[in-house]
Amino acid sequence: MRWLMFSSFMGFFTLFINAQEFTVPFHLKVQPIKLYHQPMDETLYSVYYDYVFVENVNEKKRTFTTALLEIGNTYVKFYDWHQKQFDSIVTTYFDKPFLEVNEVNFLTPIRRKIKLKAFIIKNLKTNEIRIQDKVYTKLYEYVDEIPNFEWKIESELHYIMGYKCRRATAQFRGRKWIAWYTEELPLPYGPFLFGGLPGLILEVFDENNEHHLGINALDQIPRNLYWNHDPSIIKTERKELHKGKRSFYEHPELFLPKLYSRPGVEDSSPAKSIPYNPIELE
Repeated sequence: MRWLMFSSFMGFFTLFINAQEFTVPFHLKVQPIKLYHQPMDETLYSVYYDYVFVENVNEKKRTFTTALLEIGNTYVKFYDWHQKQFDSIVTTYFDKPFLEVNEVNFLTPIRRKIKLKAFIIKNLKTNEIRIQDKVYTKLYEYVDEIPNFEWKIESELHYIMGYKCRRATAQFRGRKWIAWYTEELPLPYGPFLFGGLPGLILEVFDENNEHHLGINALDQIPRNLYWNHDPSIIKTERKELHKGKRSFYEHPELFLPKLYSRPGVEDSSPAKSIPYNPIELE
């Protein structure tokens, strides 16, 4: 078992992320990020999905990212591929006592690409699912049973990346979902919480197409499957986490630090609230 541990500069880094195209133009040294990554399994399959979703239902603007499904013997993990890229670069700073400004500025745009904040891992032996997600800068975690989807398998067929797929539909936590799965890859898994079909889900979307996940690549290169064991994680329940996230979207001023238009003068313009449109409505 190997632990990757780094000193934190997350508060400092968050300032950069929230700024508009902000880079550090002066000489400054900061402590590197702290990661508590423990290898849990080795991947049999890595499945990459284009994830397109509507974050603000009023504006209908779509957000794009690449999500990654890692399938091992015991664990199945789903998260943002840019997070994996970010963490891989961070590990190269393992022996450095501090980061230079150019290194921070290099990491910043990668961090900005991370649109899916949640980490989801399924334990196939215990039928347990563990989810970590952020409310602003605080990381929360809850544990639940792997959900049971009541899929209705239909006769309609469709080809995706050369795989023959069959259509299935299900109601799940406030949305109707349409999935395309292939029995040519007999893996009962899919992105996010989806699974329980007699083959890998290659595409899934809700009937309003506000959340759409479609495969763009797949490989069978063995890699370590990590999980985050950060001791600062706050334990919670699913409904409490969603309540906190809704509060952040609708009342961001309660979470964000005070801003100043110039030294000593506080910026009175309120943070903009937006409707909360999660993948799970219930």
